[in-house]
Amino acid sequence: EPSKRLGHVPMSIEAVEGLCPSLRYSSLFPPCPMLDHNPIGYNDSKSSKKKKHHKTAGVLSTDPIHIQIRFESCTSKWPTDVNAMGAAKCALLTQIADGLDTELKLVVGSKTSSSGTKILVTPLYMDVPYRGYCFRVSIRPNEELILLENLKSPTKEALELKRVLLRKHIISASHHTTIHAINTRHPAASATTRLAQRWLHAHMLSGLIPLEALELLVAKVFTLAEEEEDNKSDISIVGGSRTPGSAFSGFLRFLQLLVSHDWVRQPLIVDPQHHLTDIDVQTIHSQFEMLRGKNKNGGPPMFLISSHDKPNRTDKKLKVGVTSTDTDVWMPTYTRQNPERMVLARAVELAKRSYDHLIQTTMSCCDNKKKGNEDDAYAAIFRENSSSLQSYSVLLRADHNLIVDPDCSSMNRSNDGSLLIHNQSENSGADLHTPFSRSMERLAMGHKFAQKKLYRNVEGGDAVLYGWQPIRDFVQSLRHRYKNYAVFFYNELAPDVIGILWRPTVFTSQSYSAMTSEYKCPVVDKWQADSLVICNSEEILGEIKTLGRDLIVDVKILDDRSVKRKHISEHDGNDCVNGVKVNDKHKKIKGVVVEDDSS
Repeated sequence: EPSKRLGHVPMSIEAVEGLCPSLRYSSLFPPCPMLDHNPIGYNDSKSSKKKKHHKTAGVLSTDPIHIQIRFESCTSKWPTDVNAMGAAKCALLTQIADGLDTELKLVVGSKTSSSGTKILVTPLYMDVPYRGYCFRVSIRPNEELILLENLKSPTKEALELKRVLLRKHIISASHHTTIHAINTRHPAASATTRLAQRWLHAHMLSGLIPLEALELLVAKVFTLAEEEEDNKSDISIVGGSRTPGSAFSGFLRFLQLLVSHDWVRQPLIVDPQHHLTDIDVQTIHSQFEMLRGKNKNGGPPMFLISSHDKPNRTDKKLKVGVTSTDTDVWMPTYTRQNPERMVLARAVELAKRSYDHLIQTTMSCCDNKKKGNEDDAYAAIFRENSSSLQSYSVLLRADHNLIVDPDCSSMNRSNDGSLLIHNQSENSGADLHTPFSRSMERLAMGHKFAQKKLYRNVEGGDAVLYGWQPIRDFVQSLRHRYKNYAVFFYNELAPDVIGILWRPTVFTSQSYSAMTSEYKCPVVDKWQADSLVICNSEEILGEIKTLGRDLIVDVKILDDRSVKRKHISEHDGNDCVNGVKVNDKHKKIKGVVVEDDSS
């Protein structure tokens, strides 16, 4: 029994549940093992004579493999206070780490083993490295949720904690089981999800549409054939009742579903395991109409409903009522806040163009029967062109040293066949070196400037930092801080460019209020009683540049509305902005480059 082998753990372990996308075959790249601190190359006599040291990763951009432990229900062994419950979980994780120290011959704390790995224990989780992989282990908070459920007058903090725990541990576990079953039953579903992720990242929509939403859309594509008798209209929309047999066919169906579904007037119900009854479906449609309202602009823009969103759903393992909201209303779990209306419209338009391009390319290849530039034509949908970049208001260029895999860049032009297999040496009999293998090697080595040298006569080393993505954290902070002023786009796989799109209300004059005076400046001309201030976009850009001073190397403004032309005055025949001389082609404002429309 696992609990007995771990030593003095007071409760029995009922199950270990996976939460990571890689464990349900949905991650774009499989888990990347870290190179061993005793490299294989040292075992070779020839290589050992030539190399005195070997490089390994110091930081990795990949996230650990997230799993959770579910203990048998035993209320008497848990405290009755929420804060004490968190301390008890931390103590339980420490005991499990001590047991793993004995069982797996690893270490806890400052001591290191021969492989140089450590078990890191935090109040919320513990990271367990094993054979180059890192597992992030957390405890399923069943007793904590029961305690929050029984509160007579819960506070806002208690309700928010309950919502976060439900989504992170309970609903995510159910979603993981459902998607794992879909990907196991339909092998092409996993590859379709990965293609959809690659397409989404390539068009700089990372973080704007959740991965779980993509998984549910792909699940809908692969289960439409089973729903033919109940909903024939949807079957005709996405191209027939046959289940896709390949990743290419599944990806086409995914794009077509994203384009053809009426997101304004119809909810998208995903129920691959047939848990919803006819009454549930009718209730979803009626509540959807109520949320949309007469103007059809209420509720989440992408109303994506699954069986896990059922209000007052009873979890047998939790033995408490799991509510999606405080009321008995069907609401999406993963698309409640994202994507917003503008992002969804952009994704639909990109999907339409990508689908038309793929169909046209396929038909032209069948007619010509030539493979000339066929590969490049298919890869074109995974790149951004120059005209699409002109649609952003501001472009931020990140430091190239922070890019682990440049082949995944949205603006990649040097490697047109970035998705195809190439043979570096056809006559020498060398192995095929694919872009996928190159990406895996780069992810395993991490950032070049953070790589460590390992020597043959030195054992062990420092712990490796997982999930180190400074550009991702930077963009998340910008979205949280300036979400009311702009929308931020970037490619998480290769974040070399960050696109900023101002919201329409930014350049609209508003009435003055001391409560909303942040990032505001007076209107210079056309004063009115209700329009005295306007958003100070220069101040926002200045803060963004300060926050990203170690990450951003160049800022380019493409929207002239953010430049106050009324401040431009002639001085010695040259234009000046805030006392800085500029030329006709580009204008520099406090270190910011402005692209003129005439160029």
